[in-house]
Amino acid sequence: MIQVIETNAGGPQGHADRLGLAISLGLSPYEARAYLVLLERGESKASQIATSSRIPRGRIYEVLESLHAKGLVSVVSAKPLLYRSVALKTFIERRREELRAAEDDLERSASSLMAQVTQRPTPGPTGEFLLFRKRQVVVRKFREMIEGARKEVMVSASEMCVARGSRLFIDAIRDRAKAGVAIRISTRITPQNRSAVEVYRRDVDVHHTDLGNRGTSILVVDGSEVFICHWNPDDEDLRFGDDVGLWSTNPGVVESFHTIVADAWDRSIPADVLLSETEGQGQPDASGASSPDPPASESKPEKAT
Repeated sequence: MIQVIETNAGGPQGHADRLGLAISLGLSPYEARAYLVLLERGESKASQIATSSRIPRGRIYEVLESLHAKGLVSVVSAKPLLYRSVALKTFIERRREELRAAEDDLERSASSLMAQVTQRPTPGPTGEFLLFRKRQVVVRKFREMIEGARKEVMVSASEMCVARGSRLFIDAIRDRAKAGVAIRISTRITPQNRSAVEVYRRDVDVHHTDLGNRGTSILVVDGSEVFICHWNPDDEDLRFGDDVGLWSTNPGVVESFHTIVADAWDRSIPADVLLSETEGQGQPDASGASSPDPPASESKPEKAT
């Protein structure tokens, strides 16, 4: 807001106050001094203004021309030239009109610019990506995700991942199932993992799919994180394997793999149906697969590293 300068306050302090108000109009100190002199005198010659305002004579014409350009001073045709202050009310009205015009120009320019520029969409969240190597490390992350589940666990598992999981993950799966977490596991049921499936289906839903995962498992937890694991080799060994697991919280990646796992589930059949159809056709002993840890006499020797 532009303030009207009072010129009738006396003394050095009054002059300093007036000078500060003049500078608040956007004037330089020299311009403010010259303008105050003109406000008090009405009109004056350049030399008189320079003397009264203590502005160097070599600068006075430059200062007066600047004030004239800003609309605060008018030039009276005479010899020598006389300079006259413009009433502040007139100056304010003119500046208001100039600012309105500048605002209109700015809006037109902005609209024109936006019409010519195609705005790129704002990137969405990228989430995180982490790579895990070796069986025990991959298994640890797999179990950690199951233990942290709050709503849903969906697994599209390789055949032997189910067999290993009946020993490595079954307690975590039972705990989450008791907590009300919806757990769905789809896998290709074979003689090698049938006893493990029997262990799982006591607590959670298990489906059979004709398409094997070829050593790959996909774990999706709560629709917010995914773990894609390649088991190398996909065997019964609980400790050793050159496995690789890619974990991510990227929304697009999680949604894509959730769709894949859900589709595999929808196309599969309940394990109960398959197992009831094959009862009596020779089943492997279920006792080994249901044991949390194999007896020392049955455990496989450690592989050389």
